[in-house]
Amino acid sequence: MKTAIVPAQITSVEDTIAGSLTLTQLILLIVPVFLAALLLAVLPPMLKVDTYKLVVVLVLGLPFVILALRINDQVLFHALKDFVAFTSRPRLYLATKFSETCQMCAAKPLVDTAAGQDLSPEDQPANIILPLSLAERSQLSQGLTTHRLTFISDKNGNIDAVIE
Repeated sequence: MKTAIVPAQITSVEDTIAGSLTLTQLILLIVPVFLAALLLAVLPPMLKVDTYKLVVVLVLGLPFVILALRINDQVLFHALKDFVAFTSRPRLYLATKFSETCQMCAAKPLVDTAAGQDLSPEDQPANIILPLSLAERSQLSQGLTTHRLTFISDKNGNIDAVIE
């Protein structure tokens, strides 16, 4: 018996349901129909076609029809969804060690105080960080703002922060 390897591109083809329409396109085309039925039933005169109802149905249905179009073998709805996800992502991930949350984490004692050990300042570990007062924080932030922070990217896409 002969076996063959099937490439992944062939197995990942979108399923078409009616003609060349996919499930996403069908849903995008059916939603305006339900909206039109709802508007015809709710707006006065009830269950009668009127010109203002047709205008409202066309205005509400046109975006759905446009989003169901295919451009370059991709449904416009998916392209718009990807574009919004790409543009809404954060550009820079910056955190300062002087923020409130970091100060709260640094204020946690590393020595077990429940054991009843009262250590002198000489016996305490050097890595215990005490919380800063408001005046000390403002002095630190003023010292940081006097310097200029620039970002330099190399050819591999790595970003380095440089304080001048």
